[in-house]
Amino acid sequence: MNPYTLVVRGNVVTAEGILDDMQIAARDGVIASLHTGNERLAAEEIIDARGKLVFPGIIDAHVHCYSYSHEGVTNATRSAVAGGVTSIVDMPFDAVDPVTTDSILRRKIIAVNKEAIIDVALLGTIPKTGEATELPAMVADGICGLKLSVTESDPKRFPRINDAILHNILPQYAAYGLPVGFHAENDEIIRHNTEVAKAAGRRGIEQHGATRPPLSEYLEIAKLLEFAAYSGVPLHLNHVSLPRSIAMATRYKKAGCNITTETCPHYLLLDEGDMVRLGMRSKINPPLRENGAGEGLWKCLLAGEIDILASDHAPWPLSRKASDDVFANASGSPSVETLLPLMFSEAVARRGAHPSFLARHMAENPARRFGLASRKGRLFPGMDADITILDPAISWVIHADELFAAAGWTPFEGVAVQGKVVATIVRGRLLYNGRDVLGHPGDGRFLPADRQQGRDA
Repeated sequence: MNPYTLVVRGNVVTAEGILDDMQIAARDGVIASLHTGNERLAAEEIIDARGKLVFPGIIDAHVHCYSYSHEGVTNATRSAVAGGVTSIVDMPFDAVDPVTTDSILRRKIIAVNKEAIIDVALLGTIPKTGEATELPAMVADGICGLKLSVTESDPKRFPRINDAILHNILPQYAAYGLPVGFHAENDEIIRHNTEVAKAAGRRGIEQHGATRPPLSEYLEIAKLLEFAAYSGVPLHLNHVSLPRSIAMATRYKKAGCNITTETCPHYLLLDEGDMVRLGMRSKINPPLRENGAGEGLWKCLLAGEIDILASDHAPWPLSRKASDDVFANASGSPSVETLLPLMFSEAVARRGAHPSFLARHMAENPARRFGLASRKGRLFPGMDADITILDPAISWVIHADELFAAAGWTPFEGVAVQGKVVATIVRGRLLYNGRDVLGHPGDGRFLPADRQQGRDA
C-alpha cells in the first residue's frame, strides 16, 4: 500500500517565499509532510508540476452565491474551482431569505453540503430592526462573521443598519471574536442624489458614479472606524474602492484597532472611463472610480496596507443589466473565476510582486481573518491538502464563452493574461485539471469557523 494518497511536486509558494522543487505529500485529504524534490515518494496519485507555482488553495472571501437565485452554490463553486479557488466565504444577503436566523443558516448549511463543489464558509447578518437574539446560535453553528450594510438596496435582503443599532450591537458582538464586514456607502447622499437624477431624467450609466461620489464611502468608513475603536469589534471593510479609505483604515490599525481591508480586481484594473465601453455591465457598488484611484490602490496594496484580495462575485445575467435606466439594473459582475489569473498577471507578471504576495492576500490572510486558519490558507503538515497550481509561462485571453461562469459574460472580456491555473485540488482531490471541472456537487463542505482565530487575525 502506498504511504500517501497524493504527492504534488513543484515550486511551493508560501507567504514568506518559494520552496523550489518541493513535494507535498497528502494522506486522506490532509497534508502529511513536505519533502525535497530528490526524495523518492510513493503515492496513489502523483502530480508533477515542476516549473509551475504551487500555491496554497486560494480563498475568495467575498462571493454572492444566492443573491441571484438561479446562480446557487453549484454554479458559483464550479466557476470558482476553474479559477483556482478552493474555498469561498459566501455573503448572507440571499434573495429568498437573508441569513438572519439560525434556522435559515441550518438550511443553508444543508444546501452547501449537498450542492457545493468546493468548501464554503458562511456569514450571517441581522434584520433591519437590529434583532440579535439569533446570534449566539448562529455563532455556535459556525458562521465566520457578520456582514452588514450602512446603505439600503432592499429593506429585507440588503437593509441599512442605522447608527443606534450599531451602537448597541457591536459591543455585544465583539465578545464573539468574529469579524463584522460592512458595505460602506452613505445612504442619505446616495438616496438624495438618485432622487435628483431621476427627477431630471438622467438615467445613463454615468449617473451611477455621480450619485455615489467618493465622499459617500469616506464618511461611512470614518464612522465605522470609530465604531471599531469604541466597540472593540474586529472590523472588516469590504470592497474598498478608494486609496483615501485605505489611508484612514491604516491610521486606525496603527492605533491598535482590529481592522482588515479588502479590495477587488475591478477597482484595481478598471475605472469610470471603462463605463463607456462596458455600459450597464459596469454597474457595481461601490462604483468604478476616476482614473488614478486604481493606481493609488495598487500603491496601498503593494505597501501591505490592504489585507485581502477578493472578487465580490455577483453573477447577474445580462438580462438584469439590459435596461436603459441605470437605476433599474442589478449591481455586480461574475468574477470569482478570473480573480487569481488577473491578480497574478497584474501584480506578479506586470508589476513584479513576489508570488508570496498572492499567497498572503488570497490564502493566508482570508483564512486567518475568517477563522479558517486551523486547516486552510497554508501548505503545512496538518492542513487540508488544498492546492492551486498555476503555470506562469502560459499567456491567454479571457473570453466569457471559454469560462465556466453560468452568467455567460465578464467585464474583463478580451483582456490578455499572463499565468493560467492548470490544477485545483481540494482536500487532496483533483477537481480541476486545467481543462475540465472534475468535481461534482457534494464534493465541497461547509466550513465552520474557529472563533479564536477570527479574533486573532
